[in-house]
Amino acid sequence: MINRIFVILNLIQRDQKMRGRTLNQPMGSQKGSVILIVLMLLVLMSIIGISSTNITVTESFIVRNTGIRKQNIHLVDAAASEFVQILLDAGLDDTASLEIFEINPQMPNHMPWINDTAIWFDSGNLAKWYNPDTVGRVLDTTNSAVPASISNEMLGLNYIELIDNRGEWDGDPDNSPIRSAMVGWNFKLSGGGNLNLAAGQPVLRTADILTEYVSENNGIIRLSMGVEREFMF
Repeated sequence: MINRIFVILNLIQRDQKMRGRTLNQPMGSQKGSVILIVLMLLVLMSIIGISSTNITVTESFIVRNTGIRKQNIHLVDAAASEFVQILLDAGLDDTASLEIFEINPQMPNHMPWINDTAIWFDSGNLAKWYNPDTVGRVLDTTNSAVPASISNEMLGLNYIELIDNRGEWDGDPDNSPIRSAMVGWNFKLSGGGNLNLAAGQPVLRTADILTEYVSENNGIIRLSMGVEREFMF
């Protein structure tokens, strides 16, 4: 009899233990759900962090490229202004770098960067220059020159070093990314009216200064600047 009582008590204890385990199972499931939620939050925060880093890097590249673009525009503008001044100063006095005949495309001894309008048109360069789809160089060693202003160390403006630091130029004039040329001169009567090349008649010669910056990394910039100069016959 006593043995039967012990057997019953043992069965009751086992039953209670089994019930206790069953009651604790939902708590164990809840702990697993919490871990899963935490992992999902960590993954989400990691994705947000990586995205923020990529956005910051992209913005840095945009700012850098914008700065380089502005520098290149200033370089092109300075080069064009330099060549305009050369044309205006030619033959004026003994300090001028060029004589009048050297800036006249009709003269056989003109500078290589002085281009006749008709020849420029027949060569197809005129169409290339104003075609936005032109991706190659229009100005080269045969029809243009490297502006001296990009290496004017007297003014503290050593643009060669600046461009070299970008890996775009080694200082060799034949490989210069920036070049300028003149296309003209065309006659235009000063003050209007019909053109008459009589002695003492003031006339204007008009031309275009073309400046080009070609960079594999930063694209192409082309600038046209008109210039007029009065001559007396």
